[in-house]
Amino acid sequence: MNNLFNEIVAQHTAKLILNSAIGQASVPKAIASQSQLLRTIASGKIASAYLFTSTIEGVGKTKTALLFASYICSTTDMLKVHPQEENSTIGVEQVREIITFVSTSPIESNHKVVIIHDCDTITPTAANALLKTLEEPGKGIFILITSQAQNILPTIKSRCQIIPFAQLAIDEVKTILENQKIFLRQDILKLCSGSPGRAIAFQNLLNSIPESILDHTNVYLYCSHTTLIKHQPFPNYNYDKLWESIGSSPIDYKQIQYAYESIATDIRTRVIKSASNEWGKKLKQKPLENNQSTELNNSQLSLF
Repeated sequence: MNNLFNEIVAQHTAKLILNSAIGQASVPKAIASQSQLLRTIASGKIASAYLFTSTIEGVGKTKTALLFASYICSTTDMLKVHPQEENSTIGVEQVREIITFVSTSPIESNHKVVIIHDCDTITPTAANALLKTLEEPGKGIFILITSQAQNILPTIKSRCQIIPFAQLAIDEVKTILENQKIFLRQDILKLCSGSPGRAIAFQNLLNSIPESILDHTNVYLYCSHTTLIKHQPFPNYNYDKLWESIGSSPIDYKQIQYAYESIATDIRTRVIKSASNEWGKKLKQKPLENNQSTELNNSQLSLF
């Protein structure tokens, strides 16, 4: 039998627990004896409610939940609940829909599955309405998903079997994305905090920024780095790793020369105009010719 969670990278504890529940793996007695959670699931039974939780979004909880649910029931017997768009909460009406859904018999399966996304957004009134159904789910199995477990009512949490999901290593994030033909810059991978979902969001945000703004940002990053390296204002600091601390790949002056000179020329023009207005002088500035070479150490173009 193929492992149901082959597609899920890392998340070994979550996969062990769920595979044990569906009989595709067993928890060794030596390991089970070390953990109350693993002792609970070592019997190989599917619980009536699970809480898929992590400290950061985008680490595979939703994909794992859908795979687990697909093992238990068909899509006909599956209900997915999301926060309402207008107020970003899960309210009483949605919980009533859940109660109605699980109160009827499954159509094609032995059980029904309810997946509640961002369950930390359930309002207190709605959470209290859900409690009785969690206690007596009938043929229903609940999968609650959150990256904000601290915001869930203890009474809800206590009725669920906790399935922990961890932050991923950079190499694991890279593997997941490359399997989907997504190739990201190394600095984005470092900034995503072990979350493939967050890495994709960062890349989408980066793609939405006009190229001219990115060019200017690179200029200021370059100038900041150059100035800090030159003056080294912080004692006992490893300046060899400054680019890594900034969170960016090293920037070559040739890559930003045009934007650098454009910004420097604009700043110089503004300074001259300001001085002219301040002192009443009529100053004229001869613009740079296109073929005029400008050296990096030209004091007129220095931004710092």
